[in-house]
Amino acid sequence: MNSDFNGDDINDLIVMSDDDELTIILGDEKDYFDYDHSIEFESDILKKHFRTKFEDLNSDKKTDLIMIFPEDRQIMLLESDIE
Repeated sequence: MNSDFNGDDINDLIVMSDDDELTIILGDEKDYFDYDHSIEFESDILKKHFRTKFEDLNSDKKTDLIMIFPEDRQIMLLESDIE
């Protein structure tokens, strides 16, 4: 999935790996993704089944990640604070 996670009006890429690691890879003005400027998120919660939604919930022009865990009836919000 792609969206703008750092508010620079350039799409960034979010990737979920086989080892339950969530990575946000920032895009650049040449429409490339720069893995050297990536943010990794690891948690045991990522091993559970979840759905995602991307939305700017706090109007800071950065996309936030909403993770919905239907089996647990939980919602997790990851606010983007990437510069």
